[in-house]
Amino acid sequence: MIKLFGSKPKVLKYLFEVEFKDGTVYKQTLEDKSIEGVGSAFTDIVKRINDIRIFTLRNVKNKNCWSVDLITGEFYHNGYAFQIDDCLDQLIPKHLIAEYPKKLIYFRQHQHDYNMQKTELAHRIRYFIGYEFDVMGKKYQRKISIS
Repeated sequence: MIKLFGSKPKVLKYLFEVEFKDGTVYKQTLEDKSIEGVGSAFTDIVKRINDIRIFTLRNVKNKNCWSVDLITGEFYHNGYAFQIDDCLDQLIPKHLIAEYPKKLIYFRQHQHDYNMQKTELAHRIRYFIGYEFDVMGKKYQRKISIS
């Protein structure tokens, strides 16, 4: 759960699942707590950030899922690969993108709407997943937004 600035706790709509290169899997819970008890569940992931193979966001209610494969650079929706039309493939051929090490991009963007009495009217969360990689000193990013 998320609680910001005195607002009501917000239940996460998507939870992450991480498949590491060695085949082990880590699943975030609704409590969003670290296994060690200090910090969020993502704290556990950061310790093995370079060992991630696939990062998935799974909808808590309908099990809809979005994934990024940090080895191949491919994105998936419910297990089906899809392409992102961001012109990056014109700069760097797809087969070369797969050869570069990728760093996970994952964050949540919160938008709070308040009235003049400081009553919260809406709280929306957008999730972002993707990756960043470096080609001859120039950084490139590819990410998707899920709401």
